[in-house]
Amino acid sequence: MTAPLVWLLLTALGIIAPTAPSIEPWEGKPLLVVTRPQQPVTGSPVTVIVAAVPKSAGKVNVVADETIVRAQRRPSGVWQATIVAPAAGPLSLRVRFTLNGTRYEAQGGIVLVAPAASGG
Repeated sequence: MTAPLVWLLLTALGIIAPTAPSIEPWEGKPLLVVTRPQQPVTGSPVTVIVAAVPKSAGKVNVVADETIVRAQRRPSGVWQATIVAPAAGPLSLRVRFTLNGTRYEAQGGIVLVAPAASGG
């Protein structure tokens, strides 16, 4: 008897839940994404530098796997964000930005995260 009520509740939540703004794939000039260090270690801070973002772009974020970090514009014109390196293995980096009211996402690359050195 509760199954129809649960279904009705879930359906209603799906209808009233706000939808996420759509993100378009960036098809313009490729962005340049550099990490420092080049091969991060699990648990350590990683600086991500993004260049070649269109000059009038705003709200630039770096997406590291599923973690989203706001990037700050530097006087040199590049954008910089700091993330913490996740578990060892490949780390996908993407860049999201807004240009003329449209939200875009560009592939930034893949970085190999090294495991932390064991203390033994």
